[in-house]
Amino acid sequence: MTVICIIQARMGATRLPGKMLLDIGGKPLLTHVVEQVAKAKKLSHVIVATSTHERDDPIAVLAKDAGVECVRGSEDDVLSRFMQALQGKDAAHVVRLCADQAFNDPGFIDEVIAKHEQAGVDYTSTALERTFPIGYDVEVVKHDVLEKVDTLAKDAADREHVTKFIVDRPKEFTQQNIEAPAGLKRPDIKLTVDTDQDLRFVREIWDALGSNHTPTIKDVIAVLDAHPEIKQHPLVAIRADGSEQLGMGHISGMLQLAQAMREKHGAACVFLTRENDDVKRVVEAAGHAFHALPKEMTPEEEEQTILDLVSNLRPSAYVTDLLTFPHNYMDKLRALNIKTLCNDVLATTQLAPDAMVNRDFLPQRLDKYDRHDCTTYYTGLKYTIINPAYSDTEREPIQEQPKRLLITMGGSDPMNLSDTAIQAAIATGIDWEITVVLGPAYKQELSAAKKAKDARLRIVKNLPVLAPVMLDADLAIASGGLTLFELAATGTPALILCQEPEQIINAEGFAEKGTCRTLGWGDKVSVEEISAAVKDLANDLAVRQKMSETGRSLVDGRGAERVADILGKLLQK
Repeated sequence: MTVICIIQARMGATRLPGKMLLDIGGKPLLTHVVEQVAKAKKLSHVIVATSTHERDDPIAVLAKDAGVECVRGSEDDVLSRFMQALQGKDAAHVVRLCADQAFNDPGFIDEVIAKHEQAGVDYTSTALERTFPIGYDVEVVKHDVLEKVDTLAKDAADREHVTKFIVDRPKEFTQQNIEAPAGLKRPDIKLTVDTDQDLRFVREIWDALGSNHTPTIKDVIAVLDAHPEIKQHPLVAIRADGSEQLGMGHISGMLQLAQAMREKHGAACVFLTRENDDVKRVVEAAGHAFHALPKEMTPEEEEQTILDLVSNLRPSAYVTDLLTFPHNYMDKLRALNIKTLCNDVLATTQLAPDAMVNRDFLPQRLDKYDRHDCTTYYTGLKYTIINPAYSDTEREPIQEQPKRLLITMGGSDPMNLSDTAIQAAIATGIDWEITVVLGPAYKQELSAAKKAKDARLRIVKNLPVLAPVMLDADLAIASGGLTLFELAATGTPALILCQEPEQIINAEGFAEKGTCRTLGWGDKVSVEEISAAVKDLANDLAVRQKMSETGRSLVDGRGAERVADILGKLLQK
C-alpha cells in the first residue's frame, strides 16, 4: 500500500522563532528531519507542508534542497495543508510528523506503519498513552478517514491539530496506541525543540552520538544513560491571570518564580494567561513565552483548553496561581507525567496537586483544606513569592519626623486610590516628599496630581521592583495585595487601603501582627479619614518602629527561591 509522510513545519514558533533553520551538527533542524524520515522504507513520498507566509519561504528552500516536495497553504488551518499535499496522490495511508522532532528513527516509522496496516484501524499513534520518549511521535491515519475529517471538522483547534478530531472521537474512529517495550519506556525524555534549553539538550546529544546521524531510539537512550551530564532542561507551564480588574500581583509573583526556576534549574517557562496586552507585555519583557487564553471560558472549557495545551506543549511541570480554580484536573495532568504545584493564597481550593503552597499565616484559612494523601502542603509567610531584591535589605532607622511618603496601589488600582491618597497626603499639612508608583495596568487619571502645585510630588510608572522606593520611604499608603508582603519585607510602616475581599483579611491579619494599619475598603473611606490616619501614624514613632521590626521578621523575601526548590525536587522524582 502507498504511504505518504507529511511533515508540518513553520518558522513562526512563539517560544523559539525560526527554529527550523537552527543549526544542529552542521545542518538545519528541518534538513535533519527530512533526511532521517526519507530513509523509512515503507514511505513512497515525503512532503513538507508549510504556510504561504513570507517568513516560511526558507522552509520551501530547505525542502527543495533536500529533494522533497513542499506544499504551502493556510498558517492556522494545518488540516487544509495536508489535504492540499494529498491532492492527486494515490495514498492509502498518511503519516503525520512534526518538524520539531530532532531525532527520527526510520526503522521505527516502518514498524508503526506495519502495525497500523496489520490492525486495519482508522488511526494509529505512539502517543495516545505516552510511553515512548517525547519526540518519537508517529501518527498514521487512513487517507479516506482524513478526507472525512476534512469535511466534518469545523472547529479551529481541530483544523490546526489535524488528528484531534479523530482522537476526541474514539467511538467514531477505530484507534490503536503503540506501547513502548520495557527498554524504551522513557516518557520522561523530551526530544522536541521548543525552547533554547531544548536546543542545547539536543545539540549535546547529537555531539555525543558522533557520526551516527540517523540514531535509533535505543541509540539516543543509550547516550543519555552513558552521559548523565547531559541534562534535560525542563519546561514549566504557569497558569495565572492579571488585568486592570484583577491587578498584577499574581503575574508579578509568578514572574519571580519563573526567574528562580530559570536560574536554579535551567527551566524555561510559558505563561498560560487570559488574553491581556499588559500581561503579555510584562511576561515577554521578562523573557518568557506567553500563550493567550480566551477572555471568557466556562470551567469546563478552561479545563479542556488547559489539557489540550499541555498535551501540545508537553511541559515537565504545571503551576497554577489563581484565586478560583475550575475543576480538579490534577489527576489528568499527573496521568500525562506532569508534576503539579498550586500556589493558593486563599485556601479555598480543594485541588490535589503534588505540592500545595500557601503563604497564608491565618489559621481560619489554612484549616479549610481537605488534606489529600497525594499532596504535600507548604504553608506560611516564608513561602511568599516576591522579588529577591526584597531580601536582606538595609534600611535607615525609622525617622521621628517622617518626610518621604510612598503611594502605591498595585499593578492596576481599579478604584483609583492613588488619586485619593494624594489628596489625603496633601490634606495632612505635612511637608511631604511624595512618590506615587503607578503599575503597568493603571488606566485612570491622577486629577489630584494635576491640581497639586507642589514640585515635591513625583510620579513613577512601571517600576520593575519597588524595593528601593519602599526602603527610601518613611511611610506608605498602599493596597493590600502582594504590596502588603513587600512592605513587610522592607520594614516600611504602612497604612493599607483594600480593593478586594481577600485583601481585607490579609490586611487585618498583618495589622494584628503589627506590621501596618488598615482602613478596610479603600473606596468606602473618605479623604479626611485617610488624612487623619496618616497624620496619626506619622506622629507615632514607637508604632512605626514596631511595624518595621515586625514586618522584617515575618517576610524575608526568599519565598521564590523556596518554592523553586520545591518544584525542582518534584522535577527530579
